Amino acid sequence: MYAPLQGPMGPVPPELLIVALLVTLAVAVAGGYWVYKDATRRGSDSAALWAVVVGGAFLLGLLFGIVALIAYFVVGRPDAPERTL
Repeated sequence: MYAPLQGPMGPVPPELLIVALLVTLAVAVAGGYWVYKDATRRGSDSAALWAVVVGGAFLLGLLFGIVALIAYFVVGRPDAPERTL
């Protein structure tokens, strides 16, 4: 038998932790993918690096992911106009 994790309202079911992990992974992958597609469309040479940074930041937490997205928009987003594929 396992000892349940204690949250502020009592024991946390393991199913809730699995759902939270899957949602976190989905947000991290979606954020990294969006940054990669945007950076490659704008002709950035470091598109993969920005995608890894943003995706990894979202894995650390929502606040870190938002800060990484802001950093991408301020620092990493090329000023070149979008290329159509």
